[in-house]
Amino acid sequence: MEFSFLMPTRVIFGKHCIANNNIEFGKHGQRAFIVTGKTSALKSGALDDVINALSGSSISYLVYNGVLPNPSVENVREAARLARDFNADMIIGIGGGSPMDAAKAVAVLATQDLDDESLFKGSYIIKPLPVIAIPTTSGTGSEVTPYSILTDAKDETKKNLSHESLYPKIAFLDSSYTAMLPYEITVNTAIDAFSHAIESCLSKRANSMSIMISLDALKLMGPCLFDLCSDKMVSSDNREVLLYASMLAGIAISQTGTTVVHAMGYSLTYFKKVDHGKANGLLICEYLRYVSPQNSHKIEQILKALNMRNIDELESVIDNLLIKPETLSDKEIDMFSQKAVLAKSVANTFPVPMINDIKSLYRASLGSGRNTIDNNVV
Repeated sequence: MEFSFLMPTRVIFGKHCIANNNIEFGKHGQRAFIVTGKTSALKSGALDDVINALSGSSISYLVYNGVLPNPSVENVREAARLARDFNADMIIGIGGGSPMDAAKAVAVLATQDLDDESLFKGSYIIKPLPVIAIPTTSGTGSEVTPYSILTDAKDETKKNLSHESLYPKIAFLDSSYTAMLPYEITVNTAIDAFSHAIESCLSKRANSMSIMISLDALKLMGPCLFDLCSDKMVSSDNREVLLYASMLAGIAISQTGTTVVHAMGYSLTYFKKVDHGKANGLLICEYLRYVSPQNSHKIEQILKALNMRNIDELESVIDNLLIKPETLSDKEIDMFSQKAVLAKSVANTFPVPMINDIKSLYRASLGSGRNTIDNNVV
């Protein structure tokens, strides 16, 4: 048996974890640039807790709350300029995946001036600033990964930059920060984490450690998905479990990357404005059917972890959670497939899908047998 496993992020999990461990911030700098969106960090209470911790340690800070829901390269460049002007020596990302991903890109661009190609290539001459991550959703797992997903308007898609130095130094996870999340966002982010666990388990880069972690995440998520189907009032216990499971799924994809599901989902988000987690959920069952012949044992493990009999039962649960599926025209399917096949994550899929396979997956998941949504892009 041979494999490599790296997870350098220190995880501090539990209620009041920031207040109880405020000394940790000072270990990584004295001038903090805080990267957030417009509302989630403030409404959740996470921003106030961070500011109190920084003030108590006499650490200077500047808040940037301009992160877009799907941050663009231009968005993070603007933030990086402010971070440089502030002479920041650490970056704190607070929020869902968008602020945490943006924080990592800001950490890179605050120390060096890179063109887009060099940014996404991941060959950084100067070490990025240290990142501290505080999630306010239970979905992306970005707090424990070396990935940053940005929207590239030039290529009309989302792209991934990755480097070992982008692992956050510390991840503070307090499920109370997710307490105010609306039901729909809770579901979409849970499905995002769910897809991470499944895709990691089935990735060509999976190993015994990552598979174990993925399956543990799915064992935790299964009961929560059933609960979300039956009750739109999400319990505090489920929120804590989902946050923990999301972190586990993040650790798993940090080792393996994602698969064609994410590659296909990016166009749904970019062109159709479908939430990232929901986009993955709309595609995941047909993906499982596609890879099942060559991955039957892993599919059995996944279904057993979820306590589900077959893919059809899983599809019923997801359809219940996501309600109305989006549908695509044939022209959209052709265009989206041409973009998806170029994504790096396609190579992680086993078997590796060709463009016609991707078209078939789109059609089976979102084909014209349903009511077509209005905002066609072609």
